[in-house]
This record gives sequence, C-alpha cells and structure tokens, in this order.
Amino acid sequence: NTFYLNDKLADLNEVQNAIFSLDKKTIVELKSDKNAKFESFVKIIDFLKAKEHENFQILTEKNK
Repeated sequence: NTFYLNDKLADLNEVQNAIFSLDKKTIVELKSDKNAKFESFVKIIDFLKAKEHENFQILTEKNK
C-alpha cells in the first residue's frame, strides 16, 4: 500500500507521527482508492482513535 501525507509520499510511521502531533480540532481527510487494502484504512482509523481524534472525514470518488 501507498500512503500520502499532504499529497507527499509517506510511510506508515510518518502518518502515525503526523496524526499524533495534530490538534484535535484539525480536520483529517481520508482518501482511499478501490485498490487500497482495507487493513491499511483500519490502521489509520486506529491511530486516530488512539489519539482520541474524531474530527475526520472520508472522501470518496464517484464512478465516472
């Protein structure tokens, strides 16, 4: 799987560190494509839950 943080390639540790350093008021946008593993998505949600960060949204693309 590939992760991006602010549109830049990042590894899972970088994503976790970024989430843990966020203010709880910051909105986190989660984007995923159809090829992404659900397990990776769950890891990101787990990081957010561990931080007690509930201010996130899931963005999806409509089929064209």
